[in-house]
Amino acid sequence: YYREYATRQDLRIQRFLQSSGEISVNLEKSRLYLIGQYWIDLKDNDKKPPQRLPEFGYFINPLNIGYFTFTMSSSITNFYREKETRGQRLDINPTLSYSFGDKIQFFQSLSLRETAYNLQNSSVGSSIHRETFEYRANAQMRFLKISEPYTHIIEPSLEYKFIPKTKSIPVFDSTENFNNTSIAQLSLLNIFTFKDFSVSARLTQPYDFIASKDSLLPIKLEASFIRQPIFFRFDTSYDIDNKRLETFNSEIGLRISDKTNMSIGERYNRENKLMFYKAEIETSLSPQWLLNANLWYDAKVKEIRDLNISATYKRQCWALNGIYSRKPSFNGRPTEHSLIIFVELMGLGRLKLL
Repeated sequence: YYREYATRQDLRIQRFLQSSGEISVNLEKSRLYLIGQYWIDLKDNDKKPPQRLPEFGYFINPLNIGYFTFTMSSSITNFYREKETRGQRLDINPTLSYSFGDKIQFFQSLSLRETAYNLQNSSVGSSIHRETFEYRANAQMRFLKISEPYTHIIEPSLEYKFIPKTKSIPVFDSTENFNNTSIAQLSLLNIFTFKDFSVSARLTQPYDFIASKDSLLPIKLEASFIRQPIFFRFDTSYDIDNKRLETFNSEIGLRISDKTNMSIGERYNRENKLMFYKAEIETSLSPQWLLNANLWYDAKVKEIRDLNISATYKRQCWALNGIYSRKPSFNGRPTEHSLIIFVELMGLGRLKLL
């Protein structure tokens, strides 16, 4: 748990700050959950995002029905905010998928979606509903060459996604963005694996059939190089129509020893005007003790945006985690320093002690 999630401090550079609590029950072939989420817009204090207070959901795990696979997600959500549109939403989304092929692998899926609302402070009525669907298709091939010095894999693929245009409805979250989409993308994955290292690259070009202009969406390149104890990876997107770089993210890491890793990286996003540098080090003092430190530096404002130091003590059935955080000044508020201590009990979840 801690190795996967304790170092996700990059979430703090996003526009919204999210606090959430969730209770879930895993059944034999499905899952029930109850979740509450509270959002704060860090960019615009005047905008109040809708709060998910609460949401009850039911999810059916993939089931094989003959040649098909069936799954379904459903939820009932109460969205609250004081002045703007609020209310309740019922969303049901079953999906049926089918795959076949040997040398060329084909995958298809059809998702139906029923969404119904009971709204207040709405300009489109109090009781509205929307029926729509999503069709996805994917074709993929694999070419493999095995020789004495290396293994070479090439995987071309073609994907298509279609959602018809439906009526305009109030936007609470990504569910409402399920509308008017017709995008195809061609992708080529190239992997070379040698005895001591591996190199991979994926080039992806999407095309929007609905856009009146700029139908050719930004082309994306992802690449990585791994040769222990070093790894390097980056991804970038380039807008061909407007001839400009949209995003560029990179990271280089070094395994100093069997117990210590360090990395440095950067993140650039033209649209959101982001330019961050990141440094991180993690070391295991013993099988029970794990230390981690990372910082984010904002090149736009020339200051440290985030500094975090954590120490974790793990046992078989429980873990103790202490986190020191420094948050920068924001909208006239001074720099914040905090110390939080959590205890993780297996089967019970995470409890905050301080």
